[in-house]
Amino acid sequence: MKKNNFTSTGRTNDKGILRIPSKPEMDYFLSQNPNRGIFIQLTVFNPGSSEALRGYFYKKVLPDFQEAYREIGERYTLKETEEKLLGLCPITRLDGVDETSGEHYSVLKPVSELNNGELVFFIEHLKQIAAEEFSIYIDDPRTL
Repeated sequence: MKKNNFTSTGRTNDKGILRIPSKPEMDYFLSQNPNRGIFIQLTVFNPGSSEALRGYFYKKVLPDFQEAYREIGERYTLKETEEKLLGLCPITRLDGVDETSGEHYSVLKPVSELNNGELVFFIEHLKQIAAEEFSIYIDDPRTL
């Protein structure tokens, strides 16, 4: 089945010219879809900020994982994929025991509540899982 979407990240230089490291991949994707309409949305953020990392997670990491799961036969929505990813990381999965009942519980900490350091750890953890479990490489936002 041919992919009908492409997600990438990039950076503008000091003259405002967009640089996309995955340009060859984008060109190939477009060559597989000749004479078609496309929708482009660009989101601008300050590099290194929590906002930038959240954007990187939602625009790159999350869709890449959704596609990876789809390739192994799992059909998750973006929300379901996000919940699954939150459950994979010790920073975002808070486990405990109710001392009165002795029951174990688990609470997922949403991405919106992660500070910059936690976001970096979360994303690095997911990139490692992507490489080891799905054999996919997710571009490093610092190199974009």
